[in-house]
Amino acid sequence: MQRAKMSCETCRDLQLSRQQIEQNISSVAVGADEPKQITIHYFQDFEKSAAGGCAYCSFIVGAILHHKLTPLTASRISLWIRASGACDLETLSTSGIQAALQIYSPIDQSPAWPSIVHSAELSSSPDSPEAFDFIRSCLQDCEKNHARCKIPSPEPPTRMIDVGLANEVQVRLVESASLPSQVTYLALSYCWGTGRTVTTTTTNINDAKKGIPLSTLPQTIQDAIAVTRGLEQRYLWIDALCIIQDSASDWEVESSKMATVYRNAYLTLAAGTAAASDEGFLSHEHHAAEFGEPYEVEWHDENGRPTVLRARVIPGIYTHTDDLDEEDSMPLDTRAWTLQERMLSTRILAYTKHELRWTCLSGSTCECGLLGQFTDPFKSVFSMADEEEAHRTWHDILERYTERQISFIKDRLPALSGIARVIQDMTRSEYVAGLWSKTLIRDLAWEALDITYALPEYNAPTFSWASISGGVCLQRTNDFQKGRWFPRSTVEAFECIPQGQNPLGRAQGGWIALRGHVFKAALQGSHTSRYHVMRDNSKLHISPDTILEEFDGTNQRGVMERSVRRSLLTPGAVQQRARAGSPVYFFFVGQWIGRLDSVAKTDGYRLLVFLLLGLSPGHKGKYERLGYVVCSGYEELEAWFEPSKQEVITIV
Repeated sequence: MQRAKMSCETCRDLQLSRQQIEQNISSVAVGADEPKQITIHYFQDFEKSAAGGCAYCSFIVGAILHHKLTPLTASRISLWIRASGACDLETLSTSGIQAALQIYSPIDQSPAWPSIVHSAELSSSPDSPEAFDFIRSCLQDCEKNHARCKIPSPEPPTRMIDVGLANEVQVRLVESASLPSQVTYLALSYCWGTGRTVTTTTTNINDAKKGIPLSTLPQTIQDAIAVTRGLEQRYLWIDALCIIQDSASDWEVESSKMATVYRNAYLTLAAGTAAASDEGFLSHEHHAAEFGEPYEVEWHDENGRPTVLRARVIPGIYTHTDDLDEEDSMPLDTRAWTLQERMLSTRILAYTKHELRWTCLSGSTCECGLLGQFTDPFKSVFSMADEEEAHRTWHDILERYTERQISFIKDRLPALSGIARVIQDMTRSEYVAGLWSKTLIRDLAWEALDITYALPEYNAPTFSWASISGGVCLQRTNDFQKGRWFPRSTVEAFECIPQGQNPLGRAQGGWIALRGHVFKAALQGSHTSRYHVMRDNSKLHISPDTILEEFDGTNQRGVMERSVRRSLLTPGAVQQRARAGSPVYFFFVGQWIGRLDSVAKTDGYRLLVFLLLGLSPGHKGKYERLGYVVCSGYEELEAWFEPSKQEVITIV
């Protein structure tokens, strides 16, 4: 089949011209970051063009008929052409996207044209030969060509699993001190689930060193062992087996090493599809198994040499974009612990529903090749350029992290301690229960997204997001175009008392002393009708951290007064919910000045940031944080604080 001489108006010869690339064509695609062109046609348009002699449109018609993408008369076809060479079609109907086709040249043939995707075939299952070929190809390319992905230190974790040889029926726990210093290992990122899982304890650790029968291990761990053996690797790190789970001291020490465990791993296996350790991640079929063989025609490359052109069904263009990334809906990516496991890894292989996906410090790819065309939302924390980027990255991570599920709320700080260590190494900042000393005033500007009862047990000082459950939103500089932060308060002193041996883990106490303007006000509304305060005909809406209740506290002068505190769900207790007239305190933290969008011509739009405080129930004369207040455009609000002098308060 010969190439068309003139560029087809319908399909554009499935390539972008140099002029189109230079113009950086805009797109409606979510998260795409390269020049591209999207055109929408009906099937009949391609038929007509094919009848007129366009070889490319003829190929498109044949591919759609081969894969039975019907009903053709009711469907529109969206054709995506990217500068990188990726060329995809999606059939559209009133009910949404029906299917997606990818046009490519097979890896063992010369490319039909220079920019076309040159790809291996998709694997039919996670344990197929094609799947292992994809993994080996990614590893080989990364080791050979990615200087950024060189493992910084071969130092292994304290303990690892020796997976042995392919035909062995048991594995064993080994102390890394007894192994050669240059040993490599894989790491597993997975969901434990709610059922029983096998763990290493003080009572069975010696038996584990003698041997663990494979049949006694959960399926996810068995699958990870199979992959490790299939890649001809000998050692595997799994938290349940390599940390002594009933030893608080060992758990604190080993969990604090997460940053180096995943950073130094040769490869991290992410069991994305398994919601529990007994489910496994190798047994299901991939998308490719559902649609049979790709459509194929004979073609000629740019030099006239014979080759082939193919089209296959793929999961869909939008499953690879940031906002609609399929991985976000996988069980693994709903768990708190697994976020840092992914972000700390030098190389990570994700087992998804439809295909395998590879991410390393140098880039991302997947079996169908589309992932590399979009920006990966989970950039490595090891690629931060400076302290300011580290601070923004920390806030971005917190918003994702706090939305995830965690089995034990006491792990809210430990499950992020690996990332915290990387941030600390970059910024040389002291860690204050999830906040940072160098940006402490800005870090106070967090808002709770879910209003529930206070935690039944102490988890962190109330000024920390870790003191509540549920997601948080943070006010950041990039919420404004060229926004600037002006603190209206200062940090006088602070202390965070860690619990145990991990200084970035659990906190058993802490406080922060702030100097700034404070005023007292009467609370209005309720947790069901939204709290607010009124003053001089101005209303401030309040975002409470938890449900609030009234109590009798002691102020800074040692005088008993009515106040408000976070409400605990205590069985049998009689609670007095905070109501209209309940006394609270406002503390002026700072303000953002900027413009909300690039259309605005002048600066001066302001957001004023306050903390809502109440007297501390357990610390006389001190305060606890109750909520967050942000308001815009009210110049008169600043006058609320003019009569008040600055004072030093302590929040616990």
